[in-house]
Amino acid sequence: MPGAAFGSNGFMPRASPICRRFVRRVDRSAEMVRRFVRSHRRLGDQDMRSELPEEDDFVLVDLSWNFFGHEGLSLITSFCQRQWKLQILKLHHCHIKDDCAEVLGGLLMKNPLLDELHLSHNSIAASGALYLVRAVERGRALHQSPLWLRLEHNRIEGAKDLLYDLQQQGSVCGFHPRRCNARSCGENRKIHLPYFTHQDGQSARPTSPDRSDVSDASSYERDPWWGQRIDDLPRTPRRTDAARNRSRSAAARPSYRRAEAEGGGGVRPCLSVRELLAWEEELMARQRQLDEMERRALARQEATQARSLHRR
Repeated sequence: MPGAAFGSNGFMPRASPICRRFVRRVDRSAEMVRRFVRSHRRLGDQDMRSELPEEDDFVLVDLSWNFFGHEGLSLITSFCQRQWKLQILKLHHCHIKDDCAEVLGGLLMKNPLLDELHLSHNSIAASGALYLVRAVERGRALHQSPLWLRLEHNRIEGAKDLLYDLQQQGSVCGFHPRRCNARSCGENRKIHLPYFTHQDGQSARPTSPDRSDVSDASSYERDPWWGQRIDDLPRTPRRTDAARNRSRSAAARPSYRRAEAEGGGGVRPCLSVRELLAWEEELMARQRQLDEMERRALARQEATQARSLHRR
């Protein structure tokens, strides 16, 4: 209607009470999904002291395409632990190294309600990936939806062998599209590792940053943080995965155990992956016992409820 002003809820003030109630309900549902997005900001560890707000009801936290070390991740995990609604955490393309896996593992054990964790295109090695998987297995219950954990394009040597061992010894699924989806697992596992075998062994760096974030194009070209410009990089013919695999012999494919023993991935762990697996085997056996006890308790509870309904 001409001359009608819109209210604070985006609806005309002369609307019917039913329409007003519906608009208020939609507004409340939109306010519930709060997002904290600071991607492509070129943030570092010191910036996190001023960037992180005091709110505690964010559902999504996106800090991708930045540069974080151990100190910055400690501040981020403390911030995420306060978010009682947090479901998605994005930290891809953040130059995260293998020694930061312990900080992220503490977050995974204390935030079992987290649904998605994106850590692709970083510098995490096999020992760090194994630590993250074990942290999820210890902190997540069997009846919860599986964690969607993205770890592709890191420095994980022998990812295919590692994924096979994790599926055999732990509660890990490589994600089968015909049986699984993002919120349920056909094999009743706690973790989904999609695209885990797609590793490049090189630390990720931004390849196409948004130049609108940079005030001067010449400063962008001189800035060492972004590395060499794409136009100056040598152009090599692209090969498919099949051609790359054909050109590589079976003996030239080191397993992740040998790679970690030789210090593969650029970070030499304190313990080899073989020793870590042996050390974690007892914990996993205990976890399986606890899962079995949980199944039995749920079965007894369902039987009790069925008997009470039958008596009624």
